[in-house]
Amino acid sequence: MRYGADVVDYAYLADDIARGQFRDRWEGAAELFRTPGYPFFLFLANQVTGEKEKVVLNGWDKPIGDYNRVAYLNILMGTFAAITFFVILAKFLSNRLSVFLTLAFAFEPTNLWQVMAISSDGLFLFILLLSLLCLIKFTLENRYEYGLLAVFLMSLDTLVRPSGLPLALIVLMYILILLVWSRRSLKGALIGLVAFIVLSLPILPWMARNYVETGYFTLSTLPSYAMFFNYIPYYKADSQGLNRDEFIPQNTKEMLILIGAPDGENARTIKYHPQMDGYVQDFLKENFWSYLAFHIVSAKDFLFSSNPLLSTWQLNPAIRLYSAIEPYMWAAIYLLALVGVMVSRHRFALFLVALCAVVILTAGTFSSNARYLLPILPAIFLLAGLGLERLLHVLSAAIPSLLRSIRSVSSLWTPS
Repeated sequence: MRYGADVVDYAYLADDIARGQFRDRWEGAAELFRTPGYPFFLFLANQVTGEKEKVVLNGWDKPIGDYNRVAYLNILMGTFAAITFFVILAKFLSNRLSVFLTLAFAFEPTNLWQVMAISSDGLFLFILLLSLLCLIKFTLENRYEYGLLAVFLMSLDTLVRPSGLPLALIVLMYILILLVWSRRSLKGALIGLVAFIVLSLPILPWMARNYVETGYFTLSTLPSYAMFFNYIPYYKADSQGLNRDEFIPQNTKEMLILIGAPDGENARTIKYHPQMDGYVQDFLKENFWSYLAFHIVSAKDFLFSSNPLLSTWQLNPAIRLYSAIEPYMWAAIYLLALVGVMVSRHRFALFLVALCAVVILTAGTFSSNARYLLPILPAIFLLAGLGLERLLHVLSAAIPSLLRSIRSVSSLWTPS
């Protein structure tokens, strides 16, 4: 079974949870660099599967727990995620179209690849879909308890991956807007206050713990690290017309010297966080608008292709063919989604647009790969389904009229 992205960090932390003591080698890094949701999932899952052996992955000198059986739970979650997505689709679309889109979602290459690996993506996406389902029930049935549950689930998802925080805030804002719209009363204000408290319940204890342990009231130090070693170097290379493969390694060495870290792994420790965070803030003060424009334009690298993923497979002719047509498939899907936004009368469609915009702005960078698209894949497919259903409706109405016109024209040329 394949170990997915970043799983070594999660596995180390899961092992440490089982031991009841964090490793000195991390110097407070991993438990602040990574959020605790997925390590706790690995720990609990391993207690169920009962695997106690240790494995050493290629390129790593330290043994970690053998979490191979946990991958089967990931596949099970992927199955439940697909079922949840079908239930969501069925609220808006016909059953036939819902089944088609569910299958397309389940077998989309990136989704399928991540489900069949030990990776946080499967858990993150499953909880996100549960939150969206609750949010839909809140929207359609006006039952505030589902709105509160949606907020709570997204808050939990933030502990699985820090990128869930802006999504949780979007969910909270959507709920507050609907409450103001439908309940202009003290009760609506109280529900909004409770929603804010519910959002804070899972997150604040972790941030308070980080402050007590390290002096930083933060969810994770990962954003600063990613900007320092990935996003800013890519921006510099492309904006100066330099070769990425040559510039990035040399720039990494210079950045390590700048902060005084011996290597990239040690640079994640809290010891070097102030230097990195200060550098990132100074950079954004000077280059904010140019970087933002470059960031948005570069989102095409992960919006239109999963080629970085496909390149890890054996490139047989079938995969080469899929790689060639995939950008055009995504272009068609986005066009259908745009039609879906324009024709839909559901308030939820506007929320989905906002959700997509937030993910593109926060995750859609030039160093991203297709797995960062997974959180908005359900939103894109649902909006595309709305567009496709409307298009099919228009065609079904137009075809009989077109056939009658053809018969009328042909009758003029038919001898009486």
